[in-house]
Amino acid sequence: MQTRRHFLKTLAAGGLTAFGGCLGNIPLLPKKSRLRLVFYTDIHAKVNGGVPHALELAAEAINVQNPDLVIAGGDLISGGFTNTAADMAPRWQTYLAMQQDMRAEVYPVIGNHDLVAVRPKDGSEPSPHPKAEFCSRLGLARSYYSFDALDYHFIILDSIELSDDELGYCGFIGEAQMAWLRNDLSQVADSAPIVLVSHIPLATDYFDVNSGTNTSPGPGKLVSNAAEILAAFNNKQLILVLQGHLHTYEELRSNQTRFITGGAICGNWWRGPLGTTEEGFCVLTLAGNEIGCRYHGYGW
Repeated sequence: MQTRRHFLKTLAAGGLTAFGGCLGNIPLLPKKSRLRLVFYTDIHAKVNGGVPHALELAAEAINVQNPDLVIAGGDLISGGFTNTAADMAPRWQTYLAMQQDMRAEVYPVIGNHDLVAVRPKDGSEPSPHPKAEFCSRLGLARSYYSFDALDYHFIILDSIELSDDELGYCGFIGEAQMAWLRNDLSQVADSAPIVLVSHIPLATDYFDVNSGTNTSPGPGKLVSNAAEILAAFNNKQLILVLQGHLHTYEELRSNQTRFITGGAICGNWWRGPLGTTEEGFCVLTLAGNEIGCRYHGYGW
């Protein structure tokens, strides 16, 4: 097993630097001007319904794309919010088998289903630290972090805030994480292209298109302080925001920033496609400030 020092030396040699405790054996990135990455989200791993086989197919399809790195956009498991850690262990094992099958390093994002034992339906005591299981399983020091790959700065947010309402959570970036974000950005050159990742979307037209402009998205569908977050990037080169949660594929553009909502590995929660979005993932190529993206079904 690599030591932490050897791990960081390996990262530096490959042009990749990690922050915030994202651990793993990261392959050296070739010296090149383009960065190829896969963004997959909303896996909702479980042990029945043929899901383990589906995740094998997804991992194989991702490997075929030969990405330099992979980002997993959250909701890695299904049902963590209302179940205990013991109940969720087989689902974590199912998800992690998929992740371990991938040849590129995977950078995970926390989703609402990845919180464990917030409100256990069996009546057992809630977990005092619902995000601890996610961090432990994925080898993270905390649920938000950043890293550099080639000339790009990646920021992984934790967009899940617990609430006292019926849903139990909302999309929100709290004060401590905002302070961390501003400090992180203060160390990034103004000319460096930045990729921001959040499970719950910061911007979407999904609800206007599908429900009408007078329909509220409802609680937990959007990050409520998205304007504050995006304002932190003033005078920075925020070229791309990757999002999940909605199980649909969508692209928006606002000034220099492209917002891509990445569909879902599970499609319509393992019941086929959701509308016109089949089970799949995004394949992106970054070259300077230019972004190429296509949505790729994996044949489930």
